Amino acid sequence: MVEEEMAHFDFQDADTEEFFRKGLQDMYEDWDAARLTNALMQYGSYLIYREEFSNRDAAMLRRLFSARPPVRILYISEISHGAFRTAFDGQGECPSLRKIHFDRIDCEGQDLGIDRCEVLKNVHSLDLGSVNVGRGFAQEVASYIRQNESLEELWLHVSCSPDQDIGPIIESLKVHEINVLLQRNVLLKNRAAQFVTTGADINDEEGVDALRKVQASSCLVEEVQELTGKTSELALQEIRAALARSPM
Repeated sequence: MVEEEMAHFDFQDADTEEFFRKGLQDMYEDWDAARLTNALMQYGSYLIYREEFSNRDAAMLRRLFSARPPVRILYISEISHGAFRTAFDGQGECPSLRKIHFDRIDCEGQDLGIDRCEVLKNVHSLDLGSVNVGRGFAQEVASYIRQNESLEELWLHVSCSPDQDIGPIIESLKVHEINVLLQRNVLLKNRAAQFVTTGADINDEEGVDALRKVQASSCLVEEVQELTGKTSELALQEIRAALARSPM
């Protein structure tokens, strides 16, 4: 059934279409045509790649980030440092991407540059399994977390080279600080959703900050929409009106 539904979507080339179809097989193999089409267009795709990711795979994944249907959840079993950079380095934002799981990234002793990956900017759940990490790994992950106001869940599975002490990596990540940041993201989103639901004025600094962050992020607007049941246009309209009335 997956093969029949590819006719509904416009891919750049046959190889990219085949790569997309391969990623769909685990989740959607037994779905009927109507259910699959509706799920892909309304919610986005859940793509699973269990074989080792090649540079060619990475190049095709890069194309999918800007294609339709949108990619929402991505699972990659094994990927090299080079293939990771091919897929993600310099790629623009992917507003639809919510969850990504890397079972094993071989960093080959080099930095990933994850804190500079725009495509991961809207992710709210990241599972990062990494081996042979570079010495700057902890700093770039910590920087990514501080920059990402959508991130709510983080799992790290880290393996160093034999001559590298993992202690400094753990220390650099500052687990308590990370927990505070993740909790902040959840609270800001929930605060904005509460406002949109009630329609009340909001005058405290934390509330105004929450509304401003949601207003500036299409990803957060969509999440508030899901929590409140209101359209994104109506949610944004109410947020703008409240900010205009706020004395802060």
